[in-house]
Amino acid sequence: MSTRQTIRRKEWFDDGALWRDLYPFIFPERRFADAAEEIDKVLALTKIKGGSVLDLCCGPGRSSIWNMQVSRM
Repeated sequence: MSTRQTIRRKEWFDDGALWRDLYPFIFPERRFADAAEEIDKVLALTKIKGGSVLDLCCGPGRSSIWNMQVSRM
């Protein structure tokens, strides 16, 4: 078994300052406020009745926050 590590080149998304600076523009408070209505619409359109929800970790968790508040996870 090799103990050699592969060194990865730093990418643009590795810059924490970028995400801190852009966060308010990419994820404004309004998007969090709209999450409940958007999720309810998706559930109505798909006719899902109960079960579990899997958040695919894309973004700051606005859907997860709402789903946890209504115990869907």
